[in-house]
Amino acid sequence: MSGAVALTPTKAADRQSSEMKNGRPHVLHVFATFKVGGPQVLLANVVNHLGADFRHTFIATDGQFDFRVRVSENVDAKYLPLAADRRGLFGRIASYRRVLQDLQPDLLTTCNWGSIEWAMAHRLGPVCPHLHFEHGFGPGKSLAK
Repeated sequence: MSGAVALTPTKAADRQSSEMKNGRPHVLHVFATFKVGGPQVLLANVVNHLGADFRHTFIATDGQFDFRVRVSENVDAKYLPLAADRRGLFGRIASYRRVLQDLQPDLLTTCNWGSIEWAMAHRLGPVCPHLHFEHGFGPGKSLAK
């Protein structure tokens, strides 16, 4: 068995991708926070390596974008602050669905439990391939007591 991951076609496969429209794939990254921590540093390194070949939109569910100082100025990056939806779980999921449909990214990445509602919103009607990561501890967390 190979280590390759097969991506399931989505309803969005019928539309012209934003890659074709804009010349570069658009990646939407969702985290609970973009305070500097392990996953955020790793993502910044990957994004910097990809350089100008991709467009990136970052969403931090807590509105914190401290890590943006680690993203190169050569990267086409947008930081999307979203107001907290106060209508409960189903209201947030509906709100996230609308954002996904409006942005029409070519790839959605979510990281850790703090972005799981975005993963749920996407699962209800995928608009693009989706990668979810569980990665260590966030800023300020430690196993040592």
